[in-house]
Amino acid sequence: MPEYKKYTDDELSAIIERAVTDGGRYYSTRLSKERRDAYRYYSGELPAPMHRGNSRYVSMDVYDAVDGMRSQLVEAVSGNSSPAYFSPQQADDVEPARIATEYTNFVVYRQNKGADVIYDVITDGLMCRAGVAKVWWDDRYVSDYKDETFDNLDMGGLGAALVDRPDADVKDLTLAEDTGLLSGTFRTPVSAPQVRIEAVPPEDFGIASGARCIQDAEYVYHRQRLTVSDLLKMGFPRGSVDALNSEGALSQDLEDNARSERLMSGDDDEMQPQNRKVMVYEVYMQLDLEGTGKTSRWQFMYAGKTVFKKQPVDAFPFEEFVPLRIPHAFYGGWYAGHVIPTQNARTALTRAIVDHTVTTTNPRYQVVRGTLTNPKELLENRLGGIVNVSRPDGILPLMQGSLNPFVFQTISLLDDDKEEVTGLSRLSQGLNKDAISSQNSQGMVEQLISVSQVRQKVIARALADFMRRLFLRVYDLVIKNEDRQAIIQVAGNWVEIDPTAWGERKDAEINLALGYGEADREAAKLIQVDQYLSADPRLGPMYQQSNRYNLLIRILEKQGIKDAKAILTDPATIPPPPPDPRAQLEIELMKANIAKIQKDIEIGFAKTQATAQQHASEISLRQAEFEHKMVLDAAELAMAQQTPAPDRRTIVSV
Repeated sequence: MPEYKKYTDDELSAIIERAVTDGGRYYSTRLSKERRDAYRYYSGELPAPMHRGNSRYVSMDVYDAVDGMRSQLVEAVSGNSSPAYFSPQQADDVEPARIATEYTNFVVYRQNKGADVIYDVITDGLMCRAGVAKVWWDDRYVSDYKDETFDNLDMGGLGAALVDRPDADVKDLTLAEDTGLLSGTFRTPVSAPQVRIEAVPPEDFGIASGARCIQDAEYVYHRQRLTVSDLLKMGFPRGSVDALNSEGALSQDLEDNARSERLMSGDDDEMQPQNRKVMVYEVYMQLDLEGTGKTSRWQFMYAGKTVFKKQPVDAFPFEEFVPLRIPHAFYGGWYAGHVIPTQNARTALTRAIVDHTVTTTNPRYQVVRGTLTNPKELLENRLGGIVNVSRPDGILPLMQGSLNPFVFQTISLLDDDKEEVTGLSRLSQGLNKDAISSQNSQGMVEQLISVSQVRQKVIARALADFMRRLFLRVYDLVIKNEDRQAIIQVAGNWVEIDPTAWGERKDAEINLALGYGEADREAAKLIQVDQYLSADPRLGPMYQQSNRYNLLIRILEKQGIKDAKAILTDPATIPPPPPDPRAQLEIELMKANIAKIQKDIEIGFAKTQATAQQHASEISLRQAEFEHKMVLDAAELAMAQQTPAPDRRTIVSV
């Protein structure tokens, strides 16, 4: 069995340097050239004219294709009030899921510029095969500054005050001439740790070759141009930072220059040593640093062959969006590159038309020597100008070939080819006046547009997967790092939330509205469902108030009303209505009559019971008298039998 060893700092630095070098080879690869060409075609710089003086017209097919697809995807995300939401995992998770959804949207779209990040990631994906967003917890994020004024401090007092405020800067410093004391303002940054989301420039992101996705890659990195001041604020040793070289040749990045149109003239030279920029690599790798045989994810801050920081991480803080995914590969198809041949061909044909029109309108002439008295008169080509000639047949226009009759037909074929390549038809963009007319019904037009958006929906599903992973990553960072309670507005109500008490969630649902009016059509469909269920009395036990309330909430949300629960009240919270006063009076009268009847019944029952008791007493008395008489008769009879006959006397019992 092979023995696993623990890496030294030098060995670790060599591994990171090799990874950065291998991942940075794109400077001379086809991928880098593709990105530069994409931005140049997108901005209309290419194709360049073949000859000096020819038409400089450029067909903007790459721009049209990228902007058209990007507009559809951005509209699919921003056209919905809540594109991502967490579904309840159990019966008592309805309200927590709704609050978690609202807070995650708050983090993405309010604490961060979520709409701009999504826009940039979509653009990078369409232009450069893949767009990458970085999502991380920033402990050093500064949300505001706190100013404190100070007066009449000497140098010692100022130094002591700065020791108590290590992050503070001094501004508006003044020296009193009479006392020699200092006055000014301390500006202290207010730290507000939070989730940060940014789009990573394609040329600043690297991934291991052969990787299929970011989380399974052997390593990924994000390079940044940071100033010496930034590194010192991050806590790196000053001696190591000062020893770093400037970013050097990487400052002349052709991809960055092509996108930002930055001139390589040295105008960006630093004004102070603290503003000197160095290239820093934030590298994430799966390594076994301890020699246990099991790899784990690590973060390294690397610059100038020096590892400034290393710490274990749970996951790589990047999420990718690949519009045209290629199986078993990280980088997908080149969307913008598919349109470059069309832009070249359309540009060449249109330039030929323009050049031919200019040439035929202002042709070249053949002149017999000695015909012109003053050749300058002909060369100036002044409108209505006079040209003095010695003979009328000495000037003749040169013969020009006629324009190819198939030029316009070829341009039309190129339009059809672009629609097939990009999946963006004139119909889906509302530019087909033959289909969108008063002669066709709205339903027919909607069906035609929906069919024409099939390929756009495929890319939209890739965007939905990116959004799902992005929101889950934000939620995971919040529950792991947020230790403060917050108050946000949820459905029109201010709710106090505590992310530390939230549970783990492993799935989120994405609701994209691709195409104009799709959300309205969904709302109309739900309205029809409500009408159908309400009209059938047999469905009453199944379609109750709570069911209809939930359906109406969904209808309002589809129509873009975010605080739907502020408009409709949950039936479970509605108290029963007060009774009608007249009905209440009738009920009281009925209660009084019932009470009177019950009382009469009780009295009658008491009288009957008393009479029965009296009869029972009489019967008992008579029974007692009868029994007494029987006893007396028996006693007399016994006495009579015991008395001799002569002595017997008549005994009469009364």
